[in-house]
Amino acid sequence: MSDLVQVGGKVAAAAVLAAGKPKAEAARVAGVSPRTVQRWSQDEQFRTLVTARRAEMLDHALGALADAAGEAVATLRASLRAEPSEARVTAARVGAARAILSMLVPLKEVLDLEERIGQLEARSGEGEP
Repeated sequence: MSDLVQVGGKVAAAAVLAAGKPKAEAARVAGVSPRTVQRWSQDEQFRTLVTARRAEMLDHALGALADAAGEAVATLRASLRAEPSEARVTAARVGAARAILSMLVPLKEVLDLEERIGQLEARSGEGEP
């Protein structure tokens, strides 16, 4: 297997694993055997790649939640003026708005903590192999 193909396979497998899918699916997507993915999973650089890809996914999710937050707040404000006949639709919208807003802050806190830990590890040299 050429180095370029192997790197592409590792990147593909890392994305699948970062999304929480099983190693067998990562192997299928990467075009390698499950045993190869298992071997890659023992490699620190590969685990770092999976972690980095997961962080990118979480950062993207945070951006999407932040983008939806304005609409969620507007929905909550509109529910204050809703007619009783709109109660069922309003309740569903309020539930969705509350879910968006309740996920936003904890996800941001996790990402901030992850970044701070990374900075501390870099300063102390613990993040290096």
